[in-house]
Amino acid sequence: MSLTGLLMGKLEVKLCNARSIEQNKMMVEEPGEKSYVESTAVILLSKEDMGSRGFKNGDNVKVTTKFGKVIVKAYETDETKKGLALMPNGPWFNSIMDPDIDVTGNNSCYVLKASIETTKEEVLNTEKLFATLLGKDADE
Repeated sequence: MSLTGLLMGKLEVKLCNARSIEQNKMMVEEPGEKSYVESTAVILLSKEDMGSRGFKNGDNVKVTTKFGKVIVKAYETDETKKGLALMPNGPWFNSIMDPDIDVTGNNSCYVLKASIETTKEEVLNTEKLFATLLGKDADE
């Protein structure tokens, strides 16, 4: 963890889900597990939020909501503002949202309070993420 992050503590944000351009591009140009993880297991933050905690592009961060926690990579974007983070739709976002939300298939937007901190933990691939969510060993 950077000294700035250690001194400042966790970054508190409003977290919103979104379909990212990278996800759409991956589905057409580079389908596969690696591309899917790289385009979906991410959180997009403003330049101000990245700098306030010393986050660097590609840092592993732990995103925590009242519904759970997940490890993703942090990236700076111009598509959001200070205090608002974006995560692509997918199992990483789903693992930290309200499990009782009735998803209807439309383009609904969900906003959650979340805290973000750097971590040395690794981003899980889909198989390991699902196994963790189900309370199983990925080798079962």
